[in-house]
Amino acid sequence: MEIGIISDIHEDVESLRLALKLLQKSKCDEIVCLGDIVGYSVPHYNYLNTRNASECISIVRSTCSVVISGNHDLYAIRKLSEFRNEFQYPDNWFELDFRERKKISEDKLWLYEDEELSPLLNKSDRAYLDSLPEYAIKEYVGINFLVSLYL
Repeated sequence: MEIGIISDIHEDVESLRLALKLLQKSKCDEIVCLGDIVGYSVPHYNYLNTRNASECISIVRSTCSVVISGNHDLYAIRKLSEFRNEFQYPDNWFELDFRERKKISEDKLWLYEDEELSPLLNKSDRAYLDSLPEYAIKEYVGINFLVSLYL
């Protein structure tokens, strides 16, 4: 069984299509997406004109047998990860403005807003991202695999 794994798409629809062509050429039986479908960080990426969060979500949704949410996917829908290390998030974390969150986090967390553009998501995109688990256990050829972006 051939399993293809993709992650960290970050709205780069052109690279996603290329990666999927390569996986198809390799005759993968299944494709697993480890998250970060969305999340465009201005200082780190240079495909601003071709970024397309909705198209990437649509492609992943129709192509991948297992899809896990990544930290950028969670941030895009303002959902806290169930795995929070030792940081205690206030219940109203995403209602607080950037400066308040920066002060509370004492610069121990990356807060996204200072360099990440908001993805252009519709209601269906948001619902899909919200439905994704943060990890999954998938059995392949009698062996259980834990799949996650950041566990």
